[in-house]
Formats: sequence, structure tokens, C-alpha cells
Amino acid sequence: MTRTRALPHSLDPLPGESLAGYLLRLSFRLGVPPGQVAAITGLTTGTGTIPASRMLILDDAVTSAFAEATRLAPAEVTALTLAGLAGRYPPAGLSYLGRERQPGGIFVKETWVLSRSTRYCPQCLAGDPASPVQQQLGGAWDKLWRLPVTFACPQHQRLLEHACPACGQPAHLRAARGGLPSLIPMPEHAAIHPAACRRPQPAGGTARRRQLRPCGHLLTEGHAVPQPELLDGLRQVLQFQQHLLGLLDPRGPAATASGGEQATPGEYFTDLRILACLITASWPAARDLATLPGQAGLISQHAAAARRQASATAEERAQHRQIAYYDTPPLEAATCAALLPSPATSWPAPARDP
Repeated sequence: MTRTRALPHSLDPLPGESLAGYLLRLSFRLGVPPGQVAAITGLTTGTGTIPASRMLILDDAVTSAFAEATRLAPAEVTALTLAGLAGRYPPAGLSYLGRERQPGGIFVKETWVLSRSTRYCPQCLAGDPASPVQQQLGGAWDKLWRLPVTFACPQHQRLLEHACPACGQPAHLRAARGGLPSLIPMPEHAAIHPAACRRPQPAGGTARRRQLRPCGHLLTEGHAVPQPELLDGLRQVLQFQQHLLGLLDPRGPAATASGGEQATPGEYFTDLRILACLITASWPAARDLATLPGQAGLISQHAAAARRQASATAEERAQHRQIAYYDTPPLEAATCAALLPSPATSWPAPARDP
């Protein structure tokens, strides 16, 4: 790899910031498209694409190039990815259930990493009012928002959002088919505020040469009053979220209770995933165990949607592959909070091998 030249200006990463969020903030500060910044920092491939899998892990060459261009330490660059979570959150790891996986493959098949869009907290994106840098560039796009198990913001006492209130599309949505998956939408477009929606919208032109522009709506604004389904149980939801965040923290506990036994954080999240899949596939068998206000209704809607998807593809896919629909957590934070039980308390955990 040729030597990377340093950018004229750089930024200190914010705590918990994702690679995509850092790239957007740096792009806005420099006033150049994020795709151009990505090319200078070594994030792009030979085709000019910023692979979505970059959010998961960076190889040594890309890490070195990005660190040199941004004047960051290699450890700071690695901290922008999900790589450090693999030991505590198995779905983010390249080694999982006895298999070795490629980063690109994880973003095709792994349902417990939100690879196609992200959740977000509007107040976090607005930034700290005491920080001049954050008031200008916004707050961090937290990398943990890419995990289904992150559905609430304890700091602001609220559930996370997942869609733009203006265009209604999921934040940072990338196409499921067609084109090359990119770390962020429309990387070639001129720099806009990091908290602005980047969903492509028609901007005129002929049918043969249609022009697109980002939606541009600031995701810090225009959100409706939160749905009432889980508000009465929000305190419990926030407590459970805080517990999950503690298990994701590299400095967090080495063990926790799951199904009456001690488990590592990785085992705990595996139990959580198995329980969520079983609840969805067998619903309403576990309906009596749903105790929070509105919990049963939200799970019912999710289970019905998963069942419709599985039935629609029953003739096209082998039956054992249909389980993927039941193993896909909902994008909506309220529904995900309703579905994810605590293996330690609320629901019976699956038996472990002796």
C-alpha cells in the first residue's frame, strides 16, 4: 500500500463512536464528501466502495492507513469498529459456533448485527451542549446501536429510534439488492450534517438520468411522542438495557446469571438469542409470561410477521433455513425490548449440556 498522506484536520473520536459516525463528522468538518475522505484514509476498495463490513473489523493495512491519515493511534481506530465486542457478543465475531466467518459474510447472513441500518438516540446525536465541537458537528453515532440488544438510551431515559421522521426510512439504510453495500448511504454526495438523514430522494432529472439527493432531515428533530405500549414499563426496560450494556463493556463482569447458572457474557447473549427465537417461533405459547404493559401485543405482531415471511418462502427454501425469519430480531426498539427476555429472571432458559 502506498504511503497515506495526513488530512489537513482531524478529530478526536467520541466515546463509543462508530467508524461510520466518525467518517461523517470528519467529512462535515473538512467540507468534502465522506467517500473522498474514505478514499484518502484507505477505507475504500479498488472499486471505490466503502465496504459495510468495515464497521466490523479492519485489517492491519487499513488500520495503519486510517491511523496515519487521521493522526489517530491504531488502538483508537480499532475502537471505532465492533471488533472488540467479539469476546462478549459472539454474533460480532469471526469465529462463531465452531465456524470461521468472513466479515462480508457476516453482513449477509448474521441477523444479530444490524448491518443494513442503525438505531439512534436523537438527543445523543444532538451532542453535548457543553462541547463546542459537538455543537458544531453533533454527537456520536454509537457503534452499539448496530446491535439488536441495544434498544434504549439510559442517559436520556428513552427508547431508541430507527427511522427518519421525515421520509420514514430506517437510518443509514443500504439496499438489500443491487449495487455494492456501502458503509454509509450516498458517500459521493457533498458533506451534510452528520445527524442528517442520508436516504436517497429524487432530485429531478430525466427518467434515464434520474438525479438523487439525501433526504437531509436532521434526525435530532421532529420525533413524535413515544408510543405508549412500553412507557409504563420503561423503568424495567432501562434497567435491563443497563444490564446488557454492562455485559458488552470490556471492563464489565466476567460472569452473570443465566437460567440459574453462571454464564460468561458470550453464553448469556447466546441464551438470549435462543430464547428470542423460541418465543417468536412458538408464540403464543409464552404469552402468559409477558408481564409488561403492551408486551404481548408487540411480540404478537413480530411473530405474525415472521410467520408470514417463513410461509411465503416455504416452497422456495429448505425448511431448516426458514428458522432465519424467527431468528431475526425486530428493528423497532419497542418491539425488540418486548421480545428480549432476561435469561436470568423473566423466562425459562434453555437447558445447557451437562
